Amino acid sequence: MTTITAPPNAGAASTTVFAEIEAVLGFRPEHSLAIHVHRSRLPHAVLRIDLPPSVRQRTARTRGGSGTRGPQEIAETEQFAHTVTGMVSKLSGAGSVELVFYHDQASWQLARFAYDVGERLHAAGFHLGGVYRVSAGAWSHLVAARSVHGWQFDECGVYSRLPPSVTRRTPAAKSSPGSGALGGSADHDSHHGPFVPVARPSQRRLARAMATVAALERRQLAPERELVDELLEWQNILAPDAAPPQ
Repeated sequence: MTTITAPPNAGAASTTVFAEIEAVLGFRPEHSLAIHVHRSRLPHAVLRIDLPPSVRQRTARTRGGSGTRGPQEIAETEQFAHTVTGMVSKLSGAGSVELVFYHDQASWQLARFAYDVGERLHAAGFHLGGVYRVSAGAWSHLVAARSVHGWQFDECGVYSRLPPSVTRRTPAAKSSPGSGALGGSADHDSHHGPFVPVARPSQRRLARAMATVAALERRQLAPERELVDELLEWQNILAPDAAPPQ
């Protein structure tokens, strides 16, 4: 899992979201989801996280399959979407996001997985500026589509080369959209490791968070109060067992 924030001038040398991802990370991700985060009055940020085993290991498109996922895959997807949303939520000023799936081949597992992740981010209030899949030196849009098994992100079928500035071409490179051999690669992605999920909050923490929201709503409708009264009310919500504030 990698979390890197771009310096203020990093975006000036980049012409696309893919170029900025590689400029910030210093390598082209592999078997990963890269999240390009737009932030209000702050530089863009780039997050990278390994795709889970259920998506990484099943790379071939299944034809005639049932299109159903087992309980373990559903739980894995749920935990991944929760972790991605938590990572984005921790960034100050995060607004819209662009999701870039670095995956060698299209598959129904990836299509369903991508939609579940995007749906969780959207439900959390983040605008999806674009969803893409990158395979070697080419990228394609992923668009929402309804199937017999529910909503998912499918490829639009149009492949475009990555900008030359981030594609290191080699003499042996061959062109074959979607095949995983569309040009050279940037520095190797050696940052893979165990999946480290964002821990889910305890019931006590959730209760305090809801109490905080309730206190904020009451404050908007109530008349102005003394500072000491405000401090005591917040303390009663956030740290009821602590000593009175000095």
